[in-house]
Amino acid sequence: MAYLNRRRLTTAICIAILLTFGYPLSIGPSTWLSDRGWLPKSTVRALYAPLFWAYNRSPGSVQTAADSYIDLWSKKAPDKGIIFDPVLESVSVD
Repeated sequence: MAYLNRRRLTTAICIAILLTFGYPLSIGPSTWLSDRGWLPKSTVRALYAPLFWAYNRSPGSVQTAADSYIDLWSKKAPDKGIIFDPVLESVSVD
Protein backbone atom coordinates (compact mmCIF):
# COMPACT_ATOMS: atom_id res chain seq x y z
CA MET A 1 0.00 0.00 0.00
CA ALA A 2 2.83 2.40 0.77
CA TYR A 3 4.26 1.63 -2.67
CA LEU A 4 1.05 2.84 -4.36
CA ASN A 5 1.00 6.02 -2.30
CA ARG A 6 4.63 6.71 -3.17
CA ARG A 7 3.93 6.03 -6.83
CA ARG A 8 0.94 8.39 -6.82
CA LEU A 9 3.03 11.06 -5.15
CA THR A 10 5.79 10.61 -7.72
CA THR A 11 3.24 10.84 -10.55
CA ALA A 12 1.71 13.98 -9.05
CA ILE A 13 5.15 15.60 -8.70
CA CYS A 14 6.04 14.74 -12.31
CA ILE A 15 2.78 16.21 -13.57
CA ALA A 16 3.30 19.37 -11.52
CA ILE A 17 6.83 19.79 -12.90
CA LEU A 18 5.64 19.16 -16.44
CA LEU A 19 2.88 21.76 -16.14
CA THR A 20 5.11 24.27 -14.40
CA PHE A 21 7.85 24.15 -17.04
CA GLY A 22 6.15 22.58 -20.05
CA TYR A 23 3.35 25.08 -20.44
CA PRO A 24 5.52 28.22 -20.53
CA LEU A 25 8.16 26.56 -22.71
CA SER A 26 5.55 25.33 -25.19
CA ILE A 27 4.98 28.90 -26.35
CA GLY A 28 8.15 28.58 -28.46
CA PRO A 29 6.93 25.71 -30.64
CA SER A 30 3.49 27.35 -30.79
CA THR A 31 5.12 30.53 -32.09
CA TRP A 32 6.96 28.48 -34.70
CA LEU A 33 3.72 26.85 -35.84
CA SER A 34 1.85 30.15 -35.85
CA ASP A 35 4.53 31.99 -37.83
CA ARG A 36 4.31 29.34 -40.52
CA GLY A 37 0.52 29.45 -40.71
CA TRP A 38 -0.10 26.01 -39.19
CA LEU A 39 -1.71 27.38 -36.04
CA PRO A 40 -3.95 30.47 -35.99
CA LYS A 41 -2.56 33.42 -34.04
CA SER A 42 -5.91 33.75 -32.27
CA THR A 43 -5.45 30.22 -30.88
CA VAL A 44 -1.99 31.08 -29.58
CA ARG A 45 -3.34 34.27 -27.98
CA ALA A 46 -6.14 32.32 -26.28
CA LEU A 47 -3.95 29.43 -25.08
CA TYR A 48 -1.26 31.69 -23.69
CA ALA A 49 -3.37 34.54 -22.32
CA PRO A 50 -2.18 33.83 -18.74
CA LEU A 51 1.45 34.00 -19.88
CA PHE A 52 0.83 37.26 -21.74
CA TRP A 53 -0.81 38.65 -18.61
CA ALA A 54 2.21 37.66 -16.50
CA TYR A 55 4.62 38.96 -19.16
CA ASN A 56 3.01 42.41 -19.11
CA ARG A 57 3.38 42.58 -15.32
CA SER A 58 6.91 41.20 -15.06
CA PRO A 59 10.20 43.11 -14.71
CA GLY A 60 12.10 44.14 -17.82
CA SER A 61 14.73 41.44 -17.38
CA VAL A 62 12.07 38.72 -17.43
CA GLN A 63 10.49 40.28 -20.51
CA THR A 64 13.88 40.38 -22.25
CA ALA A 65 14.47 36.70 -21.47
CA ALA A 66 10.99 35.78 -22.72
CA ASP A 67 11.51 37.81 -25.90
CA SER A 68 14.83 36.09 -26.51
CA TYR A 69 13.27 32.66 -26.08
CA ILE A 70 10.38 33.44 -28.42
CA ASP A 71 12.83 34.90 -30.97
CA LEU A 72 14.57 31.53 -31.06
CA TRP A 73 11.38 30.03 -32.45
CA SER A 74 10.09 32.89 -34.59
CA LYS A 75 10.54 33.47 -38.32
CA LYS A 76 13.34 35.91 -37.52
CA ALA A 77 15.50 33.17 -36.01
CA PRO A 78 16.80 31.57 -39.26
CA ASP A 79 17.92 35.00 -40.44
CA LYS A 80 19.93 35.37 -37.24
CA GLY A 81 21.58 32.01 -37.77
CA ILE A 82 20.18 30.58 -34.55
CA ILE A 83 18.04 27.92 -36.21
CA PHE A 84 18.83 26.64 -39.68
CA ASP A 85 16.30 24.60 -41.58
CA PRO A 86 17.16 24.36 -45.28
CA VAL A 87 13.61 23.28 -46.15
CA LEU A 88 12.14 26.40 -44.59
CA GLU A 89 14.82 28.54 -46.18
CA SER A 90 13.79 27.39 -49.66
CA VAL A 91 10.03 27.75 -49.14
CA SER A 92 8.24 31.08 -48.97
CA VAL A 93 6.13 31.16 -45.81
CA ASP A 94 4.67 34.63 -46.21
